[in-house]
Amino acid sequence: LVDYFRDEFVNFAWRMHGMTEQPTEQQVQFELRRWASLRMQTLWRTVDGMTKGHKALDVLLRLQRPNLTEQVRDSICRDKFQCLVAMQLYGEFKVGSPELEAA
Repeated sequence: LVDYFRDEFVNFAWRMHGMTEQPTEQQVQFELRRWASLRMQTLWRTVDGMTKGHKALDVLLRLQRPNLTEQVRDSICRDKFQCLVAMQLYGEFKVGSPELEAA
């Protein structure tokens, strides 16, 4: 990915280096994984896109029914939008492992 998105990775590295506080190793790993995930169609990108549905419903309600209070709009959005995420780790289990047997 770094070779394919060279300019973007350089920008990412500059952002990480230019932070006001020195990032911890965990923060660097998280941001690096996030950067890589957002460049491929991964679970992260899929869920990130789906979570924008709640905001879209809220905007639509504001336009169509401006007299609703924020609390009522939020309640309607929660009732209309649900996101369930599951992920399978195909390569993680070895034959005979307890995790594989439980499935």
